[in-house]
Amino acid sequence: MFKLSLRPLWVFSFGVLVLAGCQSPEEKRAEAYEKGMAFMQKHNYDAALIAFKNAVKADPKDAQSLYQLGQVYLETGDGEKALIELQKANAIKPGLPGYALAEARAYHLQGKLDEAWKRLQPLLAADIKAKALAGQVLLRKGDLNGARKYLEEALAANVEPLMDLLGLAEIELQQRQPAKARALLERAAKADASAVQPL
Repeated sequence: MFKLSLRPLWVFSFGVLVLAGCQSPEEKRAEAYEKGMAFMQKHNYDAALIAFKNAVKADPKDAQSLYQLGQVYLETGDGEKALIELQKANAIKPGLPGYALAEARAYHLQGKLDEAWKRLQPLLAADIKAKALAGQVLLRKGDLNGARKYLEEALAANVEPLMDLLGLAEIELQQRQPAKARALLERAAKADASAVQPL
């Protein structure tokens, strides 16, 4: 009777597993980074968070991985963790594109409005997203006229119309203009029906 030995199969399987785990740190970082970017595109922030943490684990000095990890924290509303990762990225590679706006967003999320405003001021002449955020910051600071100015400019550029419309609606409500606020909220509902839920 013929007897089959499983030992060669086991040794082969073990060898394949060992070789599969023999990626260089750069290969691991690149693979995790690409996965993170793909998850960000799909707005799957939980998966992106894991992927970018893996990228940073593989190469703690990679500014892009740290920056993207900060971006994930911004998208999930954690301004404190976002700021930590963004500042690490900036320390490694100063002047990353979008850094100043991301830093301002992180301060805004933390309610540190003066810090956010300070970071936004140099950006306002050329960055429409900075104007949209400036409108939100000034709204929270109680400067309704300044908020209206920046939100209207941002809305005209149609970059993030939902947030701009909601901000303008809040201004109208604070100024006791419910009909104008309602019209803006109806426009916001048309801009993104999933974001405005009926009461």
